[in-house]
Amino acid sequence: IMTLSKTILWCDRILRASYYALILTLPIGTAFVEAFSGIIITAYFTKRCVLFAADPAWRGQSFFRIILLFFLAFRPRPHPTNLALGIFLLCNFLSAVFSQIPSESWVAFVAKVFQAVMLYVAFYECFRERQHLEVFTLCFLTAIILMVVNSAVEFFAGRDLLHQHQISSDRRLASTFKHPNDFGTYLLVSVMWLLGVVMAWLEAGNLSHL
Repeated sequence: IMTLSKTILWCDRILRASYYALILTLPIGTAFVEAFSGIIITAYFTKRCVLFAADPAWRGQSFFRIILLFFLAFRPRPHPTNLALGIFLLCNFLSAVFSQIPSESWVAFVAKVFQAVMLYVAFYECFRERQHLEVFTLCFLTAIILMVVNSAVEFFAGRDLLHQHQISSDRRLASTFKHPNDFGTYLLVSVMWLLGVVMAWLEAGNLSHL
């Protein structure tokens, strides 16, 4: 039991550490994203395999029952978004099935859609405490500040600091991203995240005075 507990604990630690590293390095390059995404998905499946192996419910069952229980072991934790997530995944699966270019569609489904869904599922698998979210938010905020500083260097020096990308002819900033639109999308998501954090902080502050 102690070995099982330690294995689960280390899987959760690896998951969280990989998310911290992922959010910090996401703007720098896709290689970091793919590497840490792979670690996250591997740690998630490892944890669920260990839990399945330690569960006595499957012992003595028929072969097909064991297979069913094995697949059910990887279902996400109960969450209000699970139904919407399942519908989203099903729609993309059907789109790949009936695609006119099935080879490219299946690659995109596994490498993009399924990967994104697994990252979402694994996130609320391991972030169960407030302090975990606080560290993640701090990492995200650090990455945002670095990108803003990098874009400021790009604006005044003509090249960004990290990748030495030259500013475009129309003076649109891309920071470490390949295109200004990518940087704009990153900033948009970042602003939405920060607004949510501020609103949650203000709500918590107001509730504490009740």
